Amino acid sequence: PDEYAFVTTFRFRKASRREDWYIWQIIDKYGIPQVSIRLDGENKAVEYSAIGVTKDAVRAVFRSAHVGELFDRNWHKIALSIQANTVSLYIDCKLVQTLPIEERENIAIQGKTVIGKRLYDSAPIDFDLQRIVIYCDSRHAELETCCDLPGGPCQVTIVSEAPPTEVASTPGSQQVGTTSTICTSCTHGEKGETGSPGPVGPKGEKGEPGRAVWGKGEKGEKGQPGTVAAQGEKGEKGSFGLPGPTGREGLKGEQGEKGEQGTFGLPGLPGLKGSEGRIGPQGPPGLIGPPGLQGERGEKGSRGEK
Repeated sequence: PDEYAFVTTFRFRKASRREDWYIWQIIDKYGIPQVSIRLDGENKAVEYSAIGVTKDAVRAVFRSAHVGELFDRNWHKIALSIQANTVSLYIDCKLVQTLPIEERENIAIQGKTVIGKRLYDSAPIDFDLQRIVIYCDSRHAELETCCDLPGGPCQVTIVSEAPPTEVASTPGSQQVGTTSTICTSCTHGEKGETGSPGPVGPKGEKGEPGRAVWGKGEKGEKGQPGTVAAQGEKGEKGSFGLPGPTGREGLKGEQGEKGEQGTFGLPGLPGLKGSEGRIGPQGPPGLIGPPGLQGERGEKGSRGEK
C-alpha cells in the first residue's frame, strides 16, 4: 500500500550499538533494495528510504537528542508512520518528528525480506528482536502502546462486565459495569527478592503462518570491487589518432661523445668563380731554353777606319 506503519520492539547488543545496519529491508528478485529502515549507530540516526519516482531513492533521516537515546542496551519500540508525503517517527510511543518525503515508486513484490543486515558487507547483526509488524494502516504507529517495554509508559483501560451507559432514572433501572484505569508508569517500590521458579507451563498451540511482506526498496549501496578476470585476447590494431599539439622545446642536452669518422661524400657541384687574386711575388729564374731559330741577315755595316 501507499501508506502503512512499521512497528518493531528490539534492543541493541554491546557489539551492535555503533554499527550501521538495516533492521528491515525488502529486496527485489534482482537484489535491488526497494525499501529500508536503517539504524546508524555512529551518527545516532534513523533513516527511512524507498525507491523514488524521479530519483533512485528518496530518504527521511531522523537525527536528534531523543533519537540518540535509542542507541543504548535497553528495550525500545520504533514505529514509523509512512504516508503519501510524510514519514513520522515514534520512539517508545512518543512522536519524535515528522519529515516530508518525495514521491515513492510502487514496491516490487517479487523478492525477499531481510532483517538485521550490516550496511557495507551484508553480514548479520547481533541484536535482540521481540517483534516486527507491518500494518496496512499508517495510523497504527500512533495507536501502539508500550506495555511490552519494561518500565515503559502504559495506560490500559479495562472494562469489567458491560461498558457504562447513561439511562434515564426510572424505578428499577441502574447503571451496570465499571471502568478502571491502570497506570504502570507510577512510582515503583523497592525491588523484591527473586522468587522460586514456577512450574513449566503447557505447550502452546501452533501459530498461524506469517504473512509475506511485499514492497520495493531503495537502490542499494555501491558494491565491492569485483574479482580480477582472466586476460582477454589481444585486440586489433586501432587506427591512427589525430596529431597531438606541438610540444614545448626541450632542455639542451649534454654534449655527446665524438663519433667515428664518416665515409667520403659525393663530389660537390662546381663553385662560383672567385674574385681575381693579387699578383704574387717574382718567381726564381727559369732553365735555359733550347737555341732559337736562325734570324734574318742583317744590313751591311759601314767601313771601318784604318
